[in-house]
Amino acid sequence: MRVVLFAGTREGREISQHLASLGANALISVATPEGQAALGEIPLPVRVGRLDQAGILELLDSFQPDLVVDATHPYAVQASLNIAAAAREAGLEVIRPGRAETPPGEANLVDTLEEAAAAVGERGNVLLAIGSQGLGAFRSCRDFPQRFYPRLLPTASALTAAQELGFPFANIVAMQGPFSQALNHALMRQLAIQELVTKDGGEEGGTPAKLAAARELGVRAILIRRPPGSGGITLAEVKNRLAKTGEEKLWK
Repeated sequence: MRVVLFAGTREGREISQHLASLGANALISVATPEGQAALGEIPLPVRVGRLDQAGILELLDSFQPDLVVDATHPYAVQASLNIAAAAREAGLEVIRPGRAETPPGEANLVDTLEEAAAAVGERGNVLLAIGSQGLGAFRSCRDFPQRFYPRLLPTASALTAAQELGFPFANIVAMQGPFSQALNHALMRQLAIQELVTKDGGEEGGTPAKLAAARELGVRAILIRRPPGSGGITLAEVKNRLAKTGEEKLWK
């Protein structure tokens, strides 16, 4: 069985380990060195670097997989579109693990970063738990960036993005999650956060813990919904499908 797995998430790590246990002839593709590090030790080849649709198609033509797995982040919309289009052109099926949506509770639901920025109040400290790429959407907010605290991966690219937008060094929280409810609570309390902006990364991304901590402290939460088409089958179903495909290819 030959599989190309586009990874970079916790699901990607589990699927890569499952492929290794099956003895699959698999190639793992991640966009960044951080994505590679997230895989841990694994006896499978890993290529690192972002690919556009043409690059993905070239990779598929070269490796000739039986199946493609898209385990990129739910909010990596363009990556998933490129994977789907390239696989379609190559005549290959794509399977994707989905994440259960987080019950919003009292959180204010919005669809985009721009809507989230418009929903932010004019006073009080704001924790931006959205990654580094969407920080610029909040430039129109009052007192930006002085009262905004971005929580980012501790990578050079993420820190550079925050610095280029003018965030004070004291405001940048460089940590790798997901985080417990207790840690979220302590951080929000320490920074006197009054509003939280976050994406729905599901349990895997620690979203329930963030929202629970916000409720405890009376912090107003703004939750950005998943983009359309970001769903998929369960991780268990992905693993079962890979095992079944392996049996068909190895023993038929």
